[in-house]
Amino acid sequence: MRYGPLTQEPQKEKISDGEIEVTSPVAQVPDAVVVSVSLNGQQFSRDYTLHFRDEENTFTYYQPTFVNTYGPKSGPVSGKTRIRVSGLGFN
Repeated sequence: MRYGPLTQEPQKEKISDGEIEVTSPVAQVPDAVVVSVSLNGQQFSRDYTLHFRDEENTFTYYQPTFVNTYGPKSGPVSGKTRIRVSGLGFN
């Protein structure tokens, strides 16, 4: 499998006739990449993009979230306390 410029081999024991299972490789930056498949590790399926980023062949890496602070720090057991969280990467 190829995730944009990154490649990852499927787990051999998980391959069936219509499905493969693969773990995404580590990316350096958050971005959407095209996923393509190869049976021999050299010729990959073509990206037949109909729109800018087609959901069927796009995988999106996102930045892990970072929580800076939140509050209030407590609330009643009945729930429904509105909490404001501030930090990075919530998109």
